[in-house]
Amino acid sequence: MSASGALTTLTLPTGVTLSSTVRPKFAIFGRYVFVTNSPTRNLWIDPSDDTVRPMGIQGPASPCMLAAGSGTGLTGVYKVRVSFIVKDTNGKVIYESPFGPTSAASASLANQDLAVTGVPLSADAEINGRRLYRTLAGGNVYFQWIDLDDNTATAVTDSLSDASLNLLPAPTGLGLAPGSSGGEQLKLLTSWHGRLWGVSTKASEIDNLRYSEDRLFYAWPATNTLPMPPIGQDSEGITAFAPRRDDLGVFKRDSLEMVTGFAGSDFQRQTVKQGIGCIAPESVVIIDDTAYFLAENGVYRWSAQEVTSITEAHVHAWMTTTTYFQRASFDLSVGWFDQDLNTYNLLVPATGASALTRWISYDLGEGGWLGPHLTSAFTPNYAATLEDSNDLAMPVICGTDGFVYKNQSTRTDGASTGIALDVDTIYHSANTPDIEKLWLELSLISKIQGAGTLTITPKVGGLDASAGTAISADMTKGRERLRRLGQGRFMQLNFAHSTNAQDVELYGLEIPYHELGRR
Repeated sequence: MSASGALTTLTLPTGVTLSSTVRPKFAIFGRYVFVTNSPTRNLWIDPSDDTVRPMGIQGPASPCMLAAGSGTGLTGVYKVRVSFIVKDTNGKVIYESPFGPTSAASASLANQDLAVTGVPLSADAEINGRRLYRTLAGGNVYFQWIDLDDNTATAVTDSLSDASLNLLPAPTGLGLAPGSSGGEQLKLLTSWHGRLWGVSTKASEIDNLRYSEDRLFYAWPATNTLPMPPIGQDSEGITAFAPRRDDLGVFKRDSLEMVTGFAGSDFQRQTVKQGIGCIAPESVVIIDDTAYFLAENGVYRWSAQEVTSITEAHVHAWMTTTTYFQRASFDLSVGWFDQDLNTYNLLVPATGASALTRWISYDLGEGGWLGPHLTSAFTPNYAATLEDSNDLAMPVICGTDGFVYKNQSTRTDGASTGIALDVDTIYHSANTPDIEKLWLELSLISKIQGAGTLTITPKVGGLDASAGTAISADMTKGRERLRRLGQGRFMQLNFAHSTNAQDVELYGLEIPYHELGRR
């Protein structure tokens, strides 16, 4: 998206399609953006030119052939292997495939040059080169030898001496991530400590944490695997990641494991919490090295000290009943951090639906929850934090209509739809819940607005009292005395307002009453 807000259409690689029913997973690694789960092949996007490329490329399927050439220079027995490469305009290798098979036959030379034929070609349009690796005379360790900077030549002859070969052996960590060639996918992806980390959709691999080589997004050797117990407990396996500064949180539905370390040789797993896990991968948000996430029974916070619930004390019913939200669809929930308001926000589905039309906010400064909120102008399906033209954080919500929405100062939902205010007070009893009372005139104190009418609907009686006649309050007055409310043991008020571009800001209310006695 440009600074003006215009969206840029990205062109997928040939043969790659996106699923319309599977939510993509994104990760930022260096300056690149990676996309998995939804595309038929893992993808990466270069923001410098908006080019979309496959994240991994298949290696050669066939070996090359070796023979003695007509020149001089080499003596001994040699073997060759080939990989496919992609280079940028500066000649730097962007990524490299796994090796193809070892040359069909070794070449025994006696002061001759080495002729290679049958150098494999790739059907992948991304490939613009092949890299040949060669052993020393009589050796079994491969060293970088020749780059063919095209995808057309099938033969090369060379007599580079053993002493002139690249000093470093060929890379040993090349390999493809799940989802590089179709079939299985990377259902989860994140970046942490200079590597990409992911989980396959393959049923036998859902409990295994896979990771790339250090700073090589395309290199995923099979040995880079960490099993996350318990193995085979359910059909979900690993459900979410929480990449904090020094720890990588790895969730299952009812547990939290932690990976520590800085290299493959010292990565270790530790159990953080049993009985509490994450059910919505997109609910995880890291704020100041603290992870916030949605579990089966509420929202939790994982800091350096502990894992604690932040919904249990005051809004436990939001998460444990179906009165407010559709718990069966909680796995679709999406979280984001609003830097402007300093809140952790969570899109959740309304009761009886799967669309994410409701959202709630946790005030990180005050420690309280706000909501539930309703978005009516569009149907949200994702949220994130982008950067504006000044490189400042800009929280946004994405809609199923194809638009990206950002915060605005006016009280409108979109361009012309009013944001509905619908608030119920508690049932007031004046601390005498079993005594009949006469509730007198309601006095309402509010901020003076330029226009607007607030609808107040009272319920007076028992806890099963029906709604009474609505009262209209003028928002231009600041203070207004309204009618008597009536007789009953309890009194509750509902405040409603949905007119576009009109604010409502209440400062307080007062209701005198007389006790009539106990029946």
